[in-house]
Amino acid sequence: MDLCQQMTIQEGPFTLSKDNKLIKFSKNIEIIMDYLRLDPNNKKVMTKIISRMEKYAQDDYVKLQKIMTEINSFYDELMYQGAFDLQRDTSVSLVNLLKVAGFSINNNFETLLERLICYIETENEYLDVPLFVLVNVDSYFNDDEIKDLYDYMILNNIKLIVINSNLPKRDVEIEGVKRYIIDRDLCELY
Repeated sequence: MDLCQQMTIQEGPFTLSKDNKLIKFSKNIEIIMDYLRLDPNNKKVMTKIISRMEKYAQDDYVKLQKIMTEINSFYDELMYQGAFDLQRDTSVSLVNLLKVAGFSINNNFETLLERLICYIETENEYLDVPLFVLVNVDSYFNDDEIKDLYDYMILNNIKLIVINSNLPKRDVEIEGVKRYIIDRDLCELY
C-alpha cells in the first residue's frame, strides 16, 4: 500500500497539510490494518504514561522524598545482609520505580470494537495522533459497530479516514460522515 510506504519514506502520492502547510505523515497518522493485534500498551504510550505519572508524583514533593528515602534505606539494609561486599547505584530514580510497578492500560476487552476504541484513545491522548486511517474496517465490524465507532470519533473530534479494498457491503448513513469513492488513479468518483 503506497500510504504505508509513505509513512516511512515520506515521499509518495499523498499529501497531508494543515493550514496550507505540509506536515509529516509519521507523526500525524496512525494506519490500522490488523484489528486483532492492537495493543494500547505499546512502548511509546507507556513511556508517555510513566512521564505523566512522574509529574504527578513530583507534585507531592514531600511524600515523594519520604518514599525515596525509605526505599534507599531498605536497599542499604539488604546490601549488608549477605556475605559479599556489594555496591549499588545510589541514585534510584522515580522513573525506574514507576517502571518496576508494571503499570499498564487494562486490555481485557469484551469486543473488538472496545479494543479499537481504546487503542485510538491512547494513541490520541498520549501521542497526540490526530488522524487515524482504518483499512478494511467494514470486514471486521457490523453496521451497528461501525456507527458506534463513527459516533465516537465525531464526539471526540478525532479525524478518521476509512480505506476499503472494495465497495462496502452496506450503506450506513451517519451524520457528519463524508463518503468518497476514489479509483486506482486516485480520482474521486463521487
